[in-house]
Amino acid sequence: IYLSERGKDLFLSIKKLGLEGIVAKKKDSLYHPNERTNSWLKIKNIESKYFYIGGYIENNAYTISLLLGEYQKGKLNYVGKVTLGKKNPLYTKVANHKKENTSPFINFNKKVIYINPSLKCKVNFLERTKKKLLRQPFIS
Repeated sequence: IYLSERGKDLFLSIKKLGLEGIVAKKKDSLYHPNERTNSWLKIKNIESKYFYIGGYIENNAYTISLLLGEYQKGKLNYVGKVTLGKKNPLYTKVANHKKENTSPFINFNKKVIYINPSLKCKVNFLERTKKKLLRQPFIS
């Protein structure tokens, strides 16, 4: 669809429909396969939501992966993980939070560090998969 000067209206429409995003481009620009240019710009429909933290994985000296969940019918469902830098103030809260021996999730049970799922964090993500997992999550 080509819409000159109506990009904001188009973006609002795709948000309402829950679509991934739009591409804005300079009117006279050409498409160059396998090449990124400043003439084409992806504008993604980023969603944000608060999720419970039910555990984490120590990735390396600089990052951890938070295990995220949301309650449905009183049970904590695993929805994915997101990377967190250890310089982020949330890291100290998570690392010092009460540890659990078993998984608080009804659908995730791997050998990781589990914590009491009372901490929440705001996570941005592109969309959800068919299994309701977060796609491209990140913390800003």
